[in-house]
Amino acid sequence: MPWLLWLVSIVLGSIFAITTIPIQTELPALLPSSGSFSQQLFIDQLQSGPASKILLLGLQGTEPSLLAEASKTLAEAMRTQGQFLHVYNGEQTAGALNQGLLYQYRYLLSPPVSPDQFTTHGLRQTLQHRLQDLANPLPSFFKKQIPEDPTGAFQRVLQQLKSSNTFKMTHGVWFSSDQQTALLVAETAVSGFDLDGQEAIQSFLTTSMEDIRTILSPSSTLESLELIRSGPSVFAVQSRAVIQQDARWLSMLGGGFVIILLLVTYRSFTILCLSLVPLVTGLLVAVITVYIGFDFVHGMTLAFGASLIGVAIDYPLHACAHLESNRSPRAIIKQIWPTIRLGALTTAIGYGAMLFSGFPGLSQLGLFAITGLLTAAATTRWLLPVLVPTKVTTPIPWATWLPLQHIGSQLIIIVPISMVLSLTYLGWSEKPFWEMDIANLSPIPQHLRDRDAWLRKELGAPAVRDMMVVVAPDEQGVLEQSENLKATLDRLVDQGHMTGYEMAADYLPSIRTQALRQEALPQRTSLEHHLREAQHDLPFKPDLFEPFLKSVAKTKHLTPLDHESVTGTPLGTKIHSLLYPLQDQWIGTILLRDVNNRQALQQTIHTEALKGVHYVDLKTESNHMVTTYRQEVTTYLAIGIGCLILILSIGLQSITKTATVLLPIAGAIILDVAILHALGERLSLLHLAALLLVFGIGLDYTLFFQRPHTTVVERQRTISAILVCSLTTITVFGLLACSQTPVLHGIGLTVFLGSLICFVFAAICSPFQHHQAT
Repeated sequence: MPWLLWLVSIVLGSIFAITTIPIQTELPALLPSSGSFSQQLFIDQLQSGPASKILLLGLQGTEPSLLAEASKTLAEAMRTQGQFLHVYNGEQTAGALNQGLLYQYRYLLSPPVSPDQFTTHGLRQTLQHRLQDLANPLPSFFKKQIPEDPTGAFQRVLQQLKSSNTFKMTHGVWFSSDQQTALLVAETAVSGFDLDGQEAIQSFLTTSMEDIRTILSPSSTLESLELIRSGPSVFAVQSRAVIQQDARWLSMLGGGFVIILLLVTYRSFTILCLSLVPLVTGLLVAVITVYIGFDFVHGMTLAFGASLIGVAIDYPLHACAHLESNRSPRAIIKQIWPTIRLGALTTAIGYGAMLFSGFPGLSQLGLFAITGLLTAAATTRWLLPVLVPTKVTTPIPWATWLPLQHIGSQLIIIVPISMVLSLTYLGWSEKPFWEMDIANLSPIPQHLRDRDAWLRKELGAPAVRDMMVVVAPDEQGVLEQSENLKATLDRLVDQGHMTGYEMAADYLPSIRTQALRQEALPQRTSLEHHLREAQHDLPFKPDLFEPFLKSVAKTKHLTPLDHESVTGTPLGTKIHSLLYPLQDQWIGTILLRDVNNRQALQQTIHTEALKGVHYVDLKTESNHMVTTYRQEVTTYLAIGIGCLILILSIGLQSITKTATVLLPIAGAIILDVAILHALGERLSLLHLAALLLVFGIGLDYTLFFQRPHTTVVERQRTISAILVCSLTTITVFGLLACSQTPVLHGIGLTVFLGSLICFVFAAICSPFQHHQAT
């Protein structure tokens, strides 16, 4: 039985797709592997950059002692879970500092270290400052270190590390400045835009918090204890969840309406199921074809591709609308096949231009749309006839209620008038036409963005936008070049172009600099002599600073620190976010704070010819990449439309007929864009994808409206089918336009308006008077 063979094929194909085909969700997979250095850096930051993997966490809602306990418990759970590279909350930091690398290497890490510090004059000034410290309420930890570190080198190292944050220790962990929030910072093992991996991490955190509430308050759940989260990965997961939730309930409403409409119209559950056969077949074949071509299918390709080939559901609706008990389904479908074939071929060719795009996302979408449309059309032509039952009910003739044949010729002037008015309005309007800021497409509400800014401020994590990037063959090359940049950066700060900067070399000097600082340390005999003279008349015991003498002597023979030496320490986490290998080179990012003159920074790099140094504005780069993507989409669409017009002209064998078909579609799209513009919508890639769907829908409507008919009944059946197709599309996307999510709202509103206008324009441009039968 044919239907059984088809069902087995669909089941086997679905099993193969589910078990074998990887559905990627990472945004960088859609982007090109070549481009400018800045664009590649932006993509690499998305894929594996440390900044994308940082989680900012805060515990609040109860007293500080319980918050501290919750912080320690959560941090321990995260460290043992395996999905985090590093987790820090301040535990044991203060107690371990004097025994750790920071204290041991304080003279190599502390700026400045010069021979003048260890002369008699320099040491005497230092000892006098220490006497003042002893008389003041200096923390006992530092007072105890005076015999071994009278120069205060360790304090300067700590000051350098803490210069970018406002950590406060309470009950042994980090707290916010107002003491109401326990702070944690973590780096995940998976990429920040591996949404499935990041969603699993968020689920783990949620489960851990439930356990912590029970542990802290066994008798009653501590509901007030709350974990606040932020970071790029958190926003990405939340965005997907919001979009999925919105799309789910809107699709349920729209799907329910479509099912009811089809059941009422065709009065057959079998016909309802048959209408899905071409679409399901097209989707499955498209997914497998994209997998064969690209080795993976992206989630966005699947979502947008399914929308683009959604017009395929119209094919079986047209076929079923003409079914008659006294005629074979094969003959009926064969009769309307030329119109379906022409519509599918021309639409597929329009999408086909995207195959040659340099953006993998566009290429995937083009291949998906072409394969899906042609498969759905072929399924309608050759499979559907053998699945249709011999006895069918006559569908409701909705067209008899519409007096289209009486008003079409009278209103046709509306189309060219609307086109002229729309183009005039768009040409004279001063409102921005394109959406240039990708952030405006985010569904994340403002209060969560404000929370992110607050957490970053408390944790000392800058809102990364502006940076200079140093590229060198190895780690030491990056550190040395960064150190050479300091004078230039200090000058930019003094000129008011920015307020500060942060680089890996601030925390880990190059081996060259560490060696120079070692050379600046005196020999023991010289240091002992100067120290003895400096102590004259000061109330210090003669041998009090023996640990200082030993420490300096030991430091002169230490092996300088490098990137690997500090891995796994708080210092290592800091450096890892600013200095890391990338392919066959090393990258050093210098974060710039509060930049207010970006042109000056770019000009400085250009005029001083700084080799291996690049200024990157991540927001500008992301927006530029989206603009480039949009321009390429527009270019390939123009090429596709040109090919489409050519194929349509060949298929219709008449330039006049081709113009008659394209006029209502062009008029509908132009009016659609004008209305969107008037409503304040700025066009983005999402709108372009939606307009692609509008074009496919309009072509379907127009071809069937202008299809020759032999009888009035046949004509009414065609119009009824178009009306049903239009109602389903308008309802589904009209509901989508009600979404508060910018992505869904933009797509829904564009297709809702476009499909509605396409139906009206195609109807009034249809030459009824030439195809009426007697």
